[in-house]
Amino acid sequence: MVSRLKVVDQLCGKLVESTVEARKEGGLYKVKVNSPCPYVQLFAKKVEEMKWDMKQIYDLSIYNMWLTAKSFGIKPFCPIPTAVMNAIWLEAGLIAESVALTTKTSFNLKKDDATTIELDIPICGYLAKIDAESTPAKKVKISVEIPCPDVKKFLKDINTKTFRDLDDCDEIYRLSKITDEKTCFVPVAVCIAYAIQSKKLEVIDKDRPVVEITMAKNS
Repeated sequence: MVSRLKVVDQLCGKLVESTVEARKEGGLYKVKVNSPCPYVQLFAKKVEEMKWDMKQIYDLSIYNMWLTAKSFGIKPFCPIPTAVMNAIWLEAGLIAESVALTTKTSFNLKKDDATTIELDIPICGYLAKIDAESTPAKKVKISVEIPCPDVKKFLKDINTKTFRDLDDCDEIYRLSKITDEKTCFVPVAVCIAYAIQSKKLEVIDKDRPVVEITMAKNS
């Protein structure tokens, strides 16, 4: 079997469709990534060289995956590194197929006085709300609301932090390392909200999800 994630996003000035596939071969799990993005293609070559057993999957973190992606020029608002984590976990049976295969994870933008990302995460049953608001000091303040007890472990640090540039997003991925949520989409949603509010990226169609992720299992 192959676990497949289709990622459709509009984070680079156009609609981009990428796929992430994980499969088990000889007791080890491997990942293949297809994307038109040249930075993701470089990251994909590195990921395709890697293999994980179950212990390594448990030890693998979003933070470490993000550091690998960053070394190839991928921006912190890119959902592909987190999608890789989800594909591995789905193939390893660590994500419930009954929910993952019947729903979509969507990042929806609402524009008011601040940039608000509503993140619908059906695989864990939570709805997260991420607000990004500019300050007089030309920084961006982030605030996250979500009932997840694991994410709440580092919400205090996120909600008191202000962002000056994309490098500040590294801290969001580092903080996520202290939780048990190895497949959580909240860190990347925080980075997306910051990047939109600071005009480091522009959403071309506000009537459709900023990012939409579909999971599937194929023979």
